[in-house]
Amino acid sequence: MDGNRDKKLPKIREVLANVIVFDGYGGARCNVDPDRPCSYHQNMFSGGNFRRHILTKHPVEAAARGFTACRRRDKSQPIPEFLAEFIETNDAGEVHCRITNDQCRYTLPLFNLKRFQRHVCLMHPWEARQWNMSIEENGGNYP
Repeated sequence: MDGNRDKKLPKIREVLANVIVFDGYGGARCNVDPDRPCSYHQNMFSGGNFRRHILTKHPVEAAARGFTACRRRDKSQPIPEFLAEFIETNDAGEVHCRITNDQCRYTLPLFNLKRFQRHVCLMHPWEARQWNMSIEENGGNYP
């Protein structure tokens, strides 16, 4: 991937626009190959789910249309010091929650602070309050 640093990779939206037919009510259906209709349909459009569908169900067409070359968020965020002792990472870069001494099975492919905060607020509310990460501390909203 280092050879692509000078080249601008397409955004997923740009690639999806060519293979989706919108129904006018917020839904969309797959049209990756007009000659072979696909039954995949979403009532409410979700780009990530559409990308996953096309990559798994239409791998040849996905490669031909540039889905594999799309930019992805593959950069892990730095882990704050106060959380470092409660997070374990493996060789693949996956992040595991260790707040309850290996009893919690929460895993992230890459560390994302907002997702981890939401997990802590919902599953470990006592710890969230200790670290000022609770929902109440954030104005009643999930981080």
